[in-house]
Amino acid sequence: MTGPAQPIGRPATAQKCLGIAAAIAIAGFVAPSDPQAATTRPRPPVTAYVIGVSDMVTPVRVATGRALAGIRVAQAPLAIAVAPGGKTVYVASWVNISHPRGVVTPIGTTARRAGRPIRVNAGPLGIAFTPDGRQAYVWCAASGTVTVVNVSSGRVIRVIRGWGTPAITPTGRTAYVISSLHTVTPVSTATGKRGKPIRVALGPILTALSPDGRTLFVVSDPDPGKHLRSVVTPVNVRTGTAGRPILVGIHPDALAVTPDGKTVYVVNTSSGTVTPITTATGRPGRPIPVGQYPYAIAITPDGKTAYVTSDGSAKVTPINTATNTAGKPIKVGAGPQDIAITPDGKAAYVTSFYTNTITPIRIATNTAGKPIRVAYEPEQIVIAP
Repeated sequence: MTGPAQPIGRPATAQKCLGIAAAIAIAGFVAPSDPQAATTRPRPPVTAYVIGVSDMVTPVRVATGRALAGIRVAQAPLAIAVAPGGKTVYVASWVNISHPRGVVTPIGTTARRAGRPIRVNAGPLGIAFTPDGRQAYVWCAASGTVTVVNVSSGRVIRVIRGWGTPAITPTGRTAYVISSLHTVTPVSTATGKRGKPIRVALGPILTALSPDGRTLFVVSDPDPGKHLRSVVTPVNVRTGTAGRPILVGIHPDALAVTPDGKTVYVVNTSSGTVTPITTATGRPGRPIPVGQYPYAIAITPDGKTAYVTSDGSAKVTPINTATNTAGKPIKVGAGPQDIAITPDGKAAYVTSFYTNTITPIRIATNTAGKPIRVAYEPEQIVIAP
């Protein structure tokens, strides 16, 4: 995997309604692949796309820190993702809470214009793509399904019963879908055929794959009234067998895997901690305090630092992944939600729900820059390189 490790978590707006990256462009030119070429091509501008409570998507030209004209999409956008290749951003919208159908709106990153909305099942809350970018898997929470969309035609291929945003293998051949209170199921992306369900701990809510695609990590958050602990179950993808569950904190809300696949970080919202798990041994490390109500996590491309937003603390906490220790918290706007890191690893960008801003953080010094005003109550952010 290139670029920053991909965090997986529950959409911020989903918790609020149901209870829910930017990059610095370096001025210059790309060297032509042919050393004898007489011309050079300028790099396309890197743009962040931000969604919030309004029906507007705010593009931000991160080289200048300037917000551009908003792009109107369907009401209640709750998920955003960049398709492989970076040419299109997809925004999933509920439309309204009682609407029987949701929509996904493609936005071309060159012209920054919204395309024709694609109708999916009710309550879309997450989007994942096959590595070749040909299929989009849209988790539709209100209907308990995953809608599979052919990206080139905008047509729905099939609908899969399941919960959560699927984890898709690096080969693109298999999507793993939460299929019951105790199982995840492999599904062929070519045919939609379901494989044998894999039994995991009670209450699976999140899934993520190691960068090599060999291990699936399944986060379970069972009913706390039954005095059951939250755990992560590692699954051997080749054999389809689950390993021993690994204890984490209370109400895990997100996880991220380091680029080398050696460590999984689990964000425990109610504990105010992050649990590091050594994948080779399956053992959890000492929980790392990161402030009240931590929510999202992102890891730098070199794997050296993880950044965690804390909604209740209005701070971002850097974690040294070599020592699993927290650094000095970085003050940002109130209600920090999502965080994304530039592909070059030089900056992180944080959405702040209550100040209607995103804040750039310089990674070399862990200092916050000038906030950039965006659309109303921003939550999620992605980068189109």
